[in-house]
Amino acid sequence: SSVFQFLQKKSSFVFKKMSHNDKERKMSEKKWYKISLFVGICVLINYAGKIFAQNLQLPLFLDSFGTVVAAYVLGPLCGAMVGMTVNIIYGILYSWTYMFYVVVSAIVAVTVGICARKGYLKNLFGTLSISFLTTILSVVLSVPFNYMYFDGYTNNKWGDGVINALERMGFNPIISHCAGAVSYTHLTLPTT
Repeated sequence: SSVFQFLQKKSSFVFKKMSHNDKERKMSEKKWYKISLFVGICVLINYAGKIFAQNLQLPLFLDSFGTVVAAYVLGPLCGAMVGMTVNIIYGILYSWTYMFYVVVSAIVAVTVGICARKGYLKNLFGTLSISFLTTILSVVLSVPFNYMYFDGYTNNKWGDGVINALERMGFNPIISHCAGAVSYTHLTLPTT
């Protein structure tokens, strides 16, 4: 009799556990749909922002907004995937040279994702500090690519205007090109 009760308790525990796992699995599947939809929307936001800013000759690149949002909400890995995907798509459709900027997008996403997880984006000072950090990282990583593929220019008339103005004033070309990159990079990062 006690053996029977023991087996009955164990079997009911196993069946409860199975039904609980089954519910978790179904919830997990629904969660993956939501995550996939969110990631797809972030990719579209990045791509639309890039096209929008480029066609209207805006003094900013909006192609990192979706990357930052994805990194903030889903973490650094998803954010990096969003940013890299947009650069790869843009590279396939327009010019292969844009594919090398995946490094910049990945570093921005990893930086924002890690800082968000640590709670640095919960106040204005932390948000502005991370914005400054990602700006510096973006410039340090993108200026060498700009030199390799665009003679140091940004392919944005506002950034290129800053470069030309500083060079005419006699500034060092590297400083001019970094300032040109900073002139639009700091406007791309949303604050939370």
